[in-house]
Amino acid sequence: MVKRMWPVTLALLSFGWGPAEYIDRNPYDSRNYGSWMAAATVEDLAGQMIMVAGYSRQGESHLQQLATWAEAGQIGGIIWMQGGPGRQVHAIARTQAAAMRGTGLPLLNAQDAEWGASMRLDSLERLPWPLTLGATRNPELARAYGKSLGQESRALGIHVNFSPVVDVNTNPANPIIGQRSLGSDVDQVNGLSTNELWGLQSQGVMACAKHFPGHGDTDSDSHKTLPTLNHSLETLRRREMRPFENAIRSGVGAIMVAHLNIPALDPSGTPASISKPIVTHWLRDSLHFEGLIFTDALNMKGLAQDLTPGEVEIRAIEAGNDVLLFVADPKAAVKAIARAVESGRLTRAQLEEHVQRILRAKAKYIPENGAIPSPSEAPMPNRTQLNASIYAAAATLVYDPDSMVSRTSRSSLVSDPFYVVAMGESVPTGLVGFDALANVEAGLASYFKDSRGFTPPRIWIFHMGSSANPWKSARLPKSVIEQAKAWKAKGVEVGLVHLGNPYGLRAFSDGSVLPPSVITETFDALILGYENVPEVVEAIQGAIESFSPQRLPGRIPVSGLHFNPEMPRTTLGDAGFQPDLIKNIDAIVEEGLRKGAYPGCQVFLARHGKVVLNGVWGTLDGTNSVEPTDRYDLASVTKILASVPLIMDFAEATGGTAILLGTPLVEFLPELGSSPVGDLEMGDILSHQSGLPAWIPFYQDYLWKDGNLDNRYFRTTQSDAFPNQVALGVFSRRDLRDSILARIATTQLGPKKYKYSDLGYYLHQRWLERYHGAPLDEVLETNWYAPMGIHLQYNPLQKVVSQGGGGSAILHLAPTENDQIFRRQLIRGTVHDQGAALLGGVAGHAGLFGSAQDVAAMMQFFLQGGRWNGYQYLEPATIQAFSSCYACDEGNRRGLGFDRPQTSGPGPTCGCVSPLSFGHTGFTGTFAWADPQTGIVLVFVSNRVYPDASNPLLSKLDIRTRIQEAVQVALVD
Repeated sequence: MVKRMWPVTLALLSFGWGPAEYIDRNPYDSRNYGSWMAAATVEDLAGQMIMVAGYSRQGESHLQQLATWAEAGQIGGIIWMQGGPGRQVHAIARTQAAAMRGTGLPLLNAQDAEWGASMRLDSLERLPWPLTLGATRNPELARAYGKSLGQESRALGIHVNFSPVVDVNTNPANPIIGQRSLGSDVDQVNGLSTNELWGLQSQGVMACAKHFPGHGDTDSDSHKTLPTLNHSLETLRRREMRPFENAIRSGVGAIMVAHLNIPALDPSGTPASISKPIVTHWLRDSLHFEGLIFTDALNMKGLAQDLTPGEVEIRAIEAGNDVLLFVADPKAAVKAIARAVESGRLTRAQLEEHVQRILRAKAKYIPENGAIPSPSEAPMPNRTQLNASIYAAAATLVYDPDSMVSRTSRSSLVSDPFYVVAMGESVPTGLVGFDALANVEAGLASYFKDSRGFTPPRIWIFHMGSSANPWKSARLPKSVIEQAKAWKAKGVEVGLVHLGNPYGLRAFSDGSVLPPSVITETFDALILGYENVPEVVEAIQGAIESFSPQRLPGRIPVSGLHFNPEMPRTTLGDAGFQPDLIKNIDAIVEEGLRKGAYPGCQVFLARHGKVVLNGVWGTLDGTNSVEPTDRYDLASVTKILASVPLIMDFAEATGGTAILLGTPLVEFLPELGSSPVGDLEMGDILSHQSGLPAWIPFYQDYLWKDGNLDNRYFRTTQSDAFPNQVALGVFSRRDLRDSILARIATTQLGPKKYKYSDLGYYLHQRWLERYHGAPLDEVLETNWYAPMGIHLQYNPLQKVVSQGGGGSAILHLAPTENDQIFRRQLIRGTVHDQGAALLGGVAGHAGLFGSAQDVAAMMQFFLQGGRWNGYQYLEPATIQAFSSCYACDEGNRRGLGFDRPQTSGPGPTCGCVSPLSFGHTGFTGTFAWADPQTGIVLVFVSNRVYPDASNPLLSKLDIRTRIQEAVQVALVD
């Protein structure tokens, strides 16, 4: 079963945790500051909104300045920066006493302590980086993590901890978020951050989610410049903003707004932190957030630097912020704010609204006299066991196709030894169990032979990158690759354990690109430890020496890392085929080309997980030759590569396949309650015997009588109301998906017997997206294709354009029909299927693009019982249940989603494959088939619909089934 985090609502049900257990438990929430508010001047109000930086390591003059500001009421809080724990406690006591003398109001003390106060203070033990926690996918550990943060903050006199970071880190080049993020899976970030903030606030410390509306997909540092996030509103709402919505629902006390330029939310170019459309319209009004809103530090260069002192603070208040963070000159700021009220630019009522929120927070989180709890009331946490548990749960076996780990654990140090060596920039001394340390060069191979008398059969290299902070890259030195290759040349198995930032494996230490293929070709297995600390070394050493899958349970928490080796190649003879097979396939393919069945194609053949053929023929469009990585519109093969894996995953997570199959659709889509469609059972829909019609030409409902596009439903430019790209320069209305669902709900059902239908997959998409809380393409990319290293995708044209690929990249997308009925253009890079196009190219029944080798990887995944490079995504029994005949006794050959071989007459196969085999075909000229009995995977992809979809020759010539027959005939074992 997939070990993943489901949306927060499900997590609450599963674990019995709810916000009520973790918020509103502080004893300091009974005070009323109404009398102070009534007597306060405008200057008093302005002072409460200002938070300055305090450094307990600095001298007397700095601490006296803080005390002076506090007593004068010119500040309402302090963010504590570098220093020591004891010095900080004394400095807080001093400044609190000054504030109580001067205003009678305590200061709100805050700290950036995302992995503990050691982020700012010396001599303290830290927690693992948040990304390491993300690799565990464990909500209980996240809650314990937050609780430990809260205990420490409270003991140090801190009332607000500026964590968790809920930015979804989807950009490997992000210089500032990186390992501070919990990952790139939105659901994962939601689930873990919820539990972290609950644990934090359970200790009477306010959590603060940051950096709104999302800093994860930027490639510059807002401390140094103003990053721009050029996403559509749709993408921002789907991905970047969802963790903040989740945090708000989960009761987070505060949110920090980032210094970002986000044109989709504010086209003026104003940084988000001082943008009223972003702070007030989106965060306060649209997301209904009632807690404290903090600016990010106002001294950062990501904020406009041409603003005069006081102006930036006024702009921040105008935007809707409550607390102005890191104000350099509070006296000047207070005066500027007072002048703005006097001039009418700001109002007293505005300031009172902000200060009321601040005072409510102080009443809730600060004792009335501002005192720091005693050590007996708030002891410092012991993190030894928690850290060890997190590091062990995070350790990730990325790939191990030939079971090097398990062979290592079975080996005898006498008869079949293995060795562990350490290399890298941060190799500590005194490591136990390591055979060589530091600066290991090519001579180490001879070291083994000369000193031990033999070359060991397997060696594990521990690459020890720097974990001094979460921004360290931990890039791999070229010497590690060179050494590993030297050992492999001697017949040694070499595994890599990378202890450091996983993104460090994207480049060499000299900055040059490190292609994933270099990793997978050099190392027989790859383990990620995320940090170079003794607990990780110990956990991974133990897992290697006594392996079980439970000892390396983590999963890569970020996208953009594709360290999964391609299926290895083999010869015809070794695969058990006659030597003339390729020649016979070539003859069949060439006949199709010669007779005009398709302009070109890809054919992929593998057996027992090893590649026999990855061939290309012809052109994409009459000019450009087909290449192995060119992507084709896979049409209905989408069903088994996209929708069906998600449905199988859902079945495992919610009680099993049998329960799912008997469940009526209305249980997933309550809006179908008054429709007979709602009564259809899932098993009947998946096996195409529900009575749904084959298809509905939805697009015809949105054309004028003359056949032109109805401009009530389409536009030539994309907008929030018309977000869905139908074709190049054609965008459909957002609510068409609702109209399509309504049309299906009112369709006339036929008898319950086999009739192939696309319509059920429109419905599957609807409930799957509702369940995951995200669009189908994002769920698949984040949780399946990216971690698996498989390059299937929806809407490749959009991806090419967004990545600046231009015309040359588009030429690697196979064109389909020159559609003169609906879209009036040649379709290239957008989906051919008209219904899927209306939905913006993302659908459950069609829309996926890929190469034959991408499709084959998924088919091999099914043959391997749901396991891919060391990770069990699905259980074998689930795949067997879905690929088996569901209603053979009713004359229906189909499985659940999967097609199966016909027993006689025409059908999808040659009629010569085993009854255990399964697969699917697609309208555009695609075919994917897997056979558990013979271990064969066969994929054929073409664009037979180019330029005319009515071309029947692919089927008339039986190209696909004849290739399959040739493969079966060539089997010799």
